[in-house]
Amino acid sequence: MKIMPIRVLTEDAINKIAAGEVIENPASVVKELVENAIDAGARHLSIEIKGGGFQLIKISDDGSGMSGDDALLCFERHATSKITGIDDLASLSSMGFRGEALASIASIARVDLVTALQDKQGTRVEIDAGKIRSVSPVPRQRGTTFEVRSLFYNVPARKKFQKQASAAFAEIHKLVMALALAHVEVGFELISNEETLLSLPAGEGPFFQQLQKRTADLFQNSFLATKLEIQGAERDYTLQGAVGTPADHRINRTGQYLFVNRRPVFSPQVARAIKEGYGERLSEDRYPIFVLHLNVPPSLLDVNVHPQKKEVRFQEGEFLKAFVKKEVQQAFGVSAPIFQPIAPPVLEPRSLQPSLESWDAPLSFREQPEESPTLAPHEQVIGLFEHYLLLDGSTVGGYEPGIVWVDLQKAHQQLIYRDLNQDQPVLSQGLLIPLSMELTSSEAEAVSLRRSDLSRCGFLLELSGKHHALIEAVPPFLDETDAIEAIRLILQTEEDFPQLSDKIARFAVRKKKTFMLQEALAVWKSFKPLKSREGITWTGTHAIENLFK
Repeated sequence: MKIMPIRVLTEDAINKIAAGEVIENPASVVKELVENAIDAGARHLSIEIKGGGFQLIKISDDGSGMSGDDALLCFERHATSKITGIDDLASLSSMGFRGEALASIASIARVDLVTALQDKQGTRVEIDAGKIRSVSPVPRQRGTTFEVRSLFYNVPARKKFQKQASAAFAEIHKLVMALALAHVEVGFELISNEETLLSLPAGEGPFFQQLQKRTADLFQNSFLATKLEIQGAERDYTLQGAVGTPADHRINRTGQYLFVNRRPVFSPQVARAIKEGYGERLSEDRYPIFVLHLNVPPSLLDVNVHPQKKEVRFQEGEFLKAFVKKEVQQAFGVSAPIFQPIAPPVLEPRSLQPSLESWDAPLSFREQPEESPTLAPHEQVIGLFEHYLLLDGSTVGGYEPGIVWVDLQKAHQQLIYRDLNQDQPVLSQGLLIPLSMELTSSEAEAVSLRRSDLSRCGFLLELSGKHHALIEAVPPFLDETDAIEAIRLILQTEEDFPQLSDKIARFAVRKKKTFMLQEALAVWKSFKPLKSREGITWTGTHAIENLFK
């Protein structure tokens, strides 16, 4: 390798590197521009998308707009109107503050900005790959319009790894609906390929009333009829929204929408407090659904934990946890019966063998050894190594002393294949917010032809236009982020169902690299009756000592 001298990067290179950190995909562009518009006081937003956002992202607002000087300055790195110095971070209440987004977007696309502080007096700035091409006066009402075209056109290495246009738009659709729930006072319009998919009026009246109306506009399922409303306050904290009954549970967190100071985030701490509020109404392996707005004093909240601000850190974590848990409990105490929990698999705890505990093993124990369960009276678990479950061969029927290695990926794949080929269709998992999917002409025709196969695989898909569909349910073994790709696999295949189901099973497990111990044991318990040896290997006693050296 040739040693190069140290040199200062060009501004163009710096902007493109920053773009890689800030702009992951078209949805990232939409997020940055919409949040800027909301920070500018917009009451109405129009979001127009073409080609999944790669061809065009056009966002128009009626916010405060910018002067001609600010229209140029906003594309400079670290130029922002949201903070004046480091001390402002302690009480930050805007959506963003670093001032990198517009410079990053402009460096990897063709951008046309039209903005005005007052009606009829505006400024137009045209930028191509970070270079200003023209600045001119234009008529415009107060507000701002951003047009972003040919996204990633000058960074082909980045564009090569982007999703297909339909999958990219599905992320945009999901993002816009989350932002619409976060900012119920703002009207949203979403247009894709000249078809209007969302038209939400700006909210009026008390916030809780606006949230109820926006939730009703977006959700079309049983959650609306059975939800338990929450309106709580303590000190400077407030919690408003609704949680679902235990009957509306999920097998994952796809139905959880949390907004902290209007910011869509994921917080394990808050999610845990909500789950604890259900008590024994919900079993350990099920997750509640909710739409909740939590307001926290900005000085007690760190929003810069995650580069895209998807997570936050609370200064008064224990107080917050107790507050949230209490509010959920009160919601049940007032208006909900106690449902019987769905019983999880019975797992008997046992201690590991002392001889195995004493080894310095390269194993990943997900629980403490004394809490590691086993599934049969005589089977003994050694632990987890990557995606393998390790069992003591002397305790597993049909094996001699040594280690039985269970490839959990292969075992899980065979279980999914078995479930898909049973007489009954796979049970579907309903989505709180349906996924939007754009279809080619051939795919739209294939929907009716392959509807039986889609149903057998656990998908509920409804056409909502010539080239558009809504995914309302997915199979429990598939993450919703992979749903569009899996459906496309079904629509494009010409094979019979056994071959198709094998493809779907392999597709579903390809990303599953790690397993929790209880999850691994559940797979092993279901896999044993298959009497399959594919995915199981055995090493004799002599290999055990070598493994742990």
